[in-house]
Amino acid sequence: MTPQELKSSILQLAIQGKLVEQRPEEGTGEELYRQIQAEKQRLIKEGKIKKEKPLPDIAEDEVPFEIPESWKWVNLKEITTKITDGTHHSPPNFERGEYMYVTAKNIKDQGVICSNITYVSQNVHNEIYARCDPCLGDVLLIKDGATTGVVTVNNLNRPFSMLSSVALLKMPEKMCAWYLVYILRSDLFHKGLRSQMKGTGITRITLNQIEQLMIPLPPLAEQKRIVAKLEELLPLCERLK
Repeated sequence: MTPQELKSSILQLAIQGKLVEQRPEEGTGEELYRQIQAEKQRLIKEGKIKKEKPLPDIAEDEVPFEIPESWKWVNLKEITTKITDGTHHSPPNFERGEYMYVTAKNIKDQGVICSNITYVSQNVHNEIYARCDPCLGDVLLIKDGATTGVVTVNNLNRPFSMLSSVALLKMPEKMCAWYLVYILRSDLFHKGLRSQMKGTGITRITLNQIEQLMIPLPPLAEQKRIVAKLEELLPLCERLK
């Protein structure tokens, strides 16, 4: 088994609930789902997020594999507070300026890389940021072009503007952003996303396709234990390379 195959196997075990044990005292995915919906309703009442049209229930014959009884299959839209993307009109951008302008080339596994960044003016930034407002800890996913599917957690604690090639996924307090990132990095989800790419010239996935992704949801404490175990094991695979 190559290091890459080993890494893929570890991620597959993680998304199937076989990497760490289930603990009854941590609750269930169903309980977490209800807590997330309550949090989203509170944010809607406070005017912080918009009310959404509910998605149809996930049928048993739609799920790609079995998960532990304490987990729950959900659509990504149901466990996020916002899914959007950056500007669809490439603005004037320069080597120097007021606000960083992040595109797909800046999104790497380890976070947002600023070595080849460009900048936009405050007026341009304000217009983009009004709709797409990445903050520290949000999930960023490339949705256009050759690197579609690359996903990370935003490591920059400052406002910046984004191009539409990058999707922004905001998580509720009761979700672990890195758990979602590792789910999306697994072969099944990464290849599944890329198989949906369409378009002439530059192929892409749509926000609607991202919203409807089926995600296995364990309790929050288990999400954190899965991430901790992956952060222990995956660097070993890199060393084997």
